[in-house]
Amino acid sequence: MDELEKELVELIPKTKLGKLRKYFPAIDQKLNDGATAQEILQILNSHGIELTEGTFRYYLHRYRKQKKANAASPKKSAWQPEMPEESAQFGSPTLQELVSVMQPDPDQLATEIAEKERRFKEHERNLKRREEQ
Repeated sequence: MDELEKELVELIPKTKLGKLRKYFPAIDQKLNDGATAQEILQILNSHGIELTEGTFRYYLHRYRKQKKANAASPKKSAWQPEMPEESAQFGSPTLQELVSVMQPDPDQLATEIAEKERRFKEHERNLKRREEQ
């Protein structure tokens, strides 16, 4: 492990969500086992992660939503780089989504442009007809 990697590994999260993120699997399991959100919040608060119940439930909802999306999505093929865990967990676009936006299919663009031009011409004709009446 080089020095940069070592420093990054030792970097301590500063946000509440960053501090909480690695505990979500255990928290989710305890909630499924019957623990209450208030019990979890008391433990978190006693360890310096102070959250309101609303914020806690929002973070938990986001975690569960991403966990469900990850379970439903097919495995990545070998050529696709792994997304960093933090950005993938909370709705950041995937590499494929970014590529499709940055490098759209020329045939699809041509089709969309032709359709918009057709609609625009139709709209102009309708305006002319209204003015003539």
